[in-house]
Amino acid sequence: MIDSKKTQFFSMIALIMLCAVWWSPSLQASETAAIEETYEARITRHIAKYQEYPESAQLYGIEGDAIVRIRIDRSGKIQGYRVIKAAGNYILDEAVVAMVKAANPTPPMPDHYAVGEPVAEFIFPVAFRMKENMDKIVEIDRLFQKVVQDAKLDPAS
Repeated sequence: MIDSKKTQFFSMIALIMLCAVWWSPSLQASETAAIEETYEARITRHIAKYQEYPESAQLYGIEGDAIVRIRIDRSGKIQGYRVIKAAGNYILDEAVVAMVKAANPTPPMPDHYAVGEPVAEFIFPVAFRMKENMDKIVEIDRLFQKVVQDAKLDPAS
């Protein structure tokens, strides 16, 4: 049986690697950053709770990395999601979708977060790594940063 501490460990990786793509001009930059950081941290913790590394994938040493874009409305309901980079194995890809579905609804947006916007968009990396291969997280983070940068250039896609 797979240790639940490993599952928690993998969930923490997702928490650490969160980066949300959002900008709200209605508040001063420092106020916006403080509000976004708090809400983003809450969303990250919430979604990370639902990440599970499938036991069958672990038993066979299957690893992979996915990136998912999630749109959340003001009430916290996930309005949509898109896997923008698949994990490369159907077992892991299904685990990403299951994570998003299980995390719905999320905490609602604070009143001063993304003022005037009906939804906020977040991009989450999801890493499925065996403990002995965690050094590869640096590469995942590099890829994630590139995707976030690309998303900032075209947030409507």
